[in-house]
Amino acid sequence: MKRKLSLLAACLLMCVSTTMATVNIIPKPTSLVEKEGEFVFTKGFTIGYNNTSLEPAATYLQELLTRDTGLNFKTRLGKGKIQLYLVLPDDNDESYELVSNKKGVLITAHSYRGIINGIATLRQLLPPVVKVQYDVPAVTIKDSPNFHWRGLMLDPVRHFFSVEETKKLLDEMALYKLNKFHWHLSDTEGFRM
Repeated sequence: MKRKLSLLAACLLMCVSTTMATVNIIPKPTSLVEKEGEFVFTKGFTIGYNNTSLEPAATYLQELLTRDTGLNFKTRLGKGKIQLYLVLPDDNDESYELVSNKKGVLITAHSYRGIINGIATLRQLLPPVVKVQYDVPAVTIKDSPNFHWRGLMLDPVRHFFSVEETKKLLDEMALYKLNKFHWHLSDTEGFRM
């Protein structure tokens, strides 16, 4: 009887492990469709944007990808292998759509914040370990935040944090699409600056 139960448990475990997604994004997107293929990062390709208000986002993505991959990228107004595309601007809409395939990556959103959320998802799609080749799986991701306020509090009144630790925390917050930072600087115990 024990042997049959063990065999059944092993079969169930194998079934569950094969149905788990190979792409894991935090927080879980509204819709994620995996496809065949991947987009391979090559040296010197361009990050394009369709609106001048997206220039800081393109520069931010360029800095992140250069730091994470060691490759050099260019940004420009117009087409690129990674395309940031703002449609019908609406500052209250943080939703985005990310489509990647063999030809490139397209991040579409209605606001600058939506583009930044798409960039955070693209960062999560990169391989976690340094490889010979950097690639992003072919996917279509549609997402919008469930909550308007997604935040974190840092309390340096009771526990001191260096500037580097604080910057690293802010970078991690951006990776997980947290949009509010509460910095608890003063209390009866002390004031940190």
